[in-house]
Amino acid sequence: MTGFRQEPVGGLVHPKTFHTALANKVFLSTQYIRHSSRPFYTPEPDVVHELVGHTAMLGVPEWAELNILFGETDMRTESEAAITRLGSVYWYILEFGACRENGKVKSVGPGLLSSFGEMEHACTGGEGCGNNEACVCDPKVQYLTPDFEEMETRPYDVTKYQPVLYVWDSFEEMYEKTKEFVSKWGTDEDPHKDLHH
Repeated sequence: MTGFRQEPVGGLVHPKTFHTALANKVFLSTQYIRHSSRPFYTPEPDVVHELVGHTAMLGVPEWAELNILFGETDMRTESEAAITRLGSVYWYILEFGACRENGKVKSVGPGLLSSFGEMEHACTGGEGCGNNEACVCDPKVQYLTPDFEEMETRPYDVTKYQPVLYVWDSFEEMYEKTKEFVSKWGTDEDPHKDLHH
């Protein structure tokens, strides 16, 4: 549908390697599956995360375009600090993105879509996962208004359910604003060009 294909990898790769592949419509996919003792969540990307989360979303043209843009942007980014900042934005949008629909928070990021436990946690504000024995979260999720500068520097922990989600008013808003932000990254139109090269 969008021309993306998958290539197997043995585990996590450097963000620059991952994003460069995205620029070429290649998604680097792990081949192992989460342990049966932790079916609701895995801190490492597994084949469930890759197929249910990323592969499904890469069939959406706008989502595929954002992945390509992040890849192209990473390729023109030189400093490790700027790559880390870009990776954080990727994390909060293209891994753990959320949007409102009819007043309810909906998961769009593969990190949420591929984890029943985390999706329930995220979409109920943390209220719904208290009975889930796999719950590794703070009982509340903080919904924040999307702020790219804040996303760039906000730390995240891959071993726990995310305590913070940036929630967009719609998928269209997320797509348009993210596309604009990433397209300007490191260019003369970027007010933070010195941080993004």
